[in-house]
Amino acid sequence: MGIAQLSSPGLFRFFGVYYNTSGRQRQLFLSTPKCKIVMSEEDKRFVIQEHSSGSDVHWDFMLELGTGQSLQTYRLDKTPQQVLHNPADAVRIFDHAPKFLTYQGLVNKGRGSVRIVESGTYQIVHNEHDRIELNLAGQILKGNFKLCHVKDDKWQFIADSTNG
Repeated sequence: MGIAQLSSPGLFRFFGVYYNTSGRQRQLFLSTPKCKIVMSEEDKRFVIQEHSSGSDVHWDFMLELGTGQSLQTYRLDKTPQQVLHNPADAVRIFDHAPKFLTYQGLVNKGRGSVRIVESGTYQIVHNEHDRIELNLAGQILKGNFKLCHVKDDKWQFIADSTNG
């Protein structure tokens, strides 16, 4: 499935169809090239996994796009606790399978491991091609956060200054 014209704003890549609890069909889109997502008004899940592989440790921030859909994923250089006080460098990486919302254990044929360090639900507050504002309801991350596009696959993940 797919429609895309990468150079034209306002054209969307079609990623799938899902059904909400009322049985109404919803379509899920992801704008290209800068990751604008259009979703239903319902809460979606997110997870942050600590990913260890040898001496490399980073955190994967994953956003559920729709029931059964892939997880939009950003590699963070800071823990959830650090993000509360300092912006994290975020690199948009490949989408992950929905199983990673709850998976903990070995990855990369046993060369690394992941463990969940934060999870919860989120809603999109504002969505532009270069900035996505989210309201997170997690154990650690609560309130408004922004994903701001820097260039290419580089983003910043920033806690809103009004968060308690």
